[in-house]
Amino acid sequence: MADSMITKHALSDSLKELIKEKKLSKISIADICNNCGMHRKSFYYHFKDKYELVNWIFYNEFVTLAVKEHYDDDWAFLHALIVFFYDNREFYSKALETDGQNSFVEYFEEIFQSILIEFLENVFSSNKNKNFFAKYFTDAFIMATKNWLHEKEVMQPDEFYSLIKESMYDIANATVNNNL
Repeated sequence: MADSMITKHALSDSLKELIKEKKLSKISIADICNNCGMHRKSFYYHFKDKYELVNWIFYNEFVTLAVKEHYDDDWAFLHALIVFFYDNREFYSKALETDGQNSFVEYFEEIFQSILIEFLENVFSSNKNKNFFAKYFTDAFIMATKNWLHEKEVMQPDEFYSLIKESMYDIANATVNNNL
């Protein structure tokens, strides 16, 4: 592994360790660097802020693997994403707490919405408002995921996935049948 990747992984491991103890908003670059014995210059050589590090973690742990994986359909991809968030809920429940510029929420919203636009071609085949629905479902999915991951008794990912799928189909059917 190249030195650059070793450094990035050390910083990501440090952040993951720190986020177990406190909120992302309370973790400083100095905390991340001190925890893994690196200098701030090393951090800023690779990342512009801690949010870019969080986005890099998601990209490397899920997106790159998802691109290589073959899913039978779009639902299988969504299921894999939900399982990933569940398996990594300690980290992502805190990563999703912070909104705003450069946040993980903003980054994830951009990725998820672009995926949903393609996905909705199949669900809302006759509707010309796919962009609106992609934004709507992205916002709904992010909020539902935040709430789900923060529950004391987190429901199993298969149950959460079923509820998300059912709600999308119900809205799609109501829209197609002009009930909305």
